[in-house]
Amino acid sequence: NMAHGGGVRFTKLLAISSLILFTFAFSCRQNKDNDNNQQINADQITITVASDENITLDSNSTFKTKKGSTWQEIKDQARAKITVKDGFNFNNWHLTNKDGRPLYADDKFFEDTTVFATSTKIVPPSGFYWVSVACGQSSTYAIRNDGALFVCGWNDEGQLGLGTRPNKNEPSFVRVGTDADWAKAEGGGSSCFLLKKDGTLWACGESKKGIQGTNTSTSNKTPKQIGTDTDWKDMAISHFFAYNGFAIKNSGEMWGWGDNNFGRVPKATGKVIPAPIKISDDTDWEQVSTGQYQALAIKKDGSLWGWGGNFQKAVGFDTNDKVVKEITKIGTDTDWKRVRCVTTR
Repeated sequence: NMAHGGGVRFTKLLAISSLILFTFAFSCRQNKDNDNNQQINADQITITVASDENITLDSNSTFKTKKGSTWQEIKDQARAKITVKDGFNFNNWHLTNKDGRPLYADDKFFEDTTVFATSTKIVPPSGFYWVSVACGQSSTYAIRNDGALFVCGWNDEGQLGLGTRPNKNEPSFVRVGTDADWAKAEGGGSSCFLLKKDGTLWACGESKKGIQGTNTSTSNKTPKQIGTDTDWKDMAISHFFAYNGFAIKNSGEMWGWGDNNFGRVPKATGKVIPAPIKISDDTDWEQVSTGQYQALAIKKDGSLWGWGGNFQKAVGFDTNDKVVKEITKIGTDTDWKRVRCVTTR
């Protein structure tokens, strides 16, 4: 019995010894990990991003970096923390505050530091200057900062909006009327669309197949308003031998008119649509463009959509379908910013 009891005690002692050794080893490992973490933390510093009142900072305006990092290595991380407000440009980075010295690419950081972003106000040039330009088929439309519209080029169908002129071509810029509230122009084949600052939409030039959108078959040699709505924000006109118009309202609705061959005016039933009709139930359209037979548009979520003639895969679908009758999403990307169609490209 004593031998048996001694064996039990030995087993208990062995178990206790093993537990002690395990605890010791775990403690050593913990201490080593803590030492490593302390060493890692000791090798890192905090960079704090600050700015003037014209720059918006990220909600978390700090980031960690390795001690001894250069400004060249970390400046992109700092830049990601700021957004410059409208009407201002980013100017420079300074050490500590706006009065600190400028930062240079080879500057090194060995301790917690504040870097300061400064901005400059955008000052438009004085006097008259051009703010936008659009080109049609041998016709050019330019808008000045005072809202005046100037045109030059081909004018065989009155697409320059100058009224009756002795020449079919204008070799230099001529002002269209006296209105000073033009905001945007889009030139097509022998016609053009114009947008005013008050949200009204206008057309001039050839009226074939309803491209003017004015519900008449008469060409307009001076700008004529399309309907009476005052909430248009973007428009597109077809090119070469095509006759379509599309426009987007402030509400995000998209409208279309003109030649309905190849399904270019979705939801329409006739061959010619002489005035704008709503072509989509969606209300989140941002920008639209049309070429010769196809049209593409971008939504506010950055997705890209297309419809119409898919010749040479111009709508963006690698299928044998020659016509895409429904407005259809192209791919899965949601970061499209601008689209432009030209003929079957």
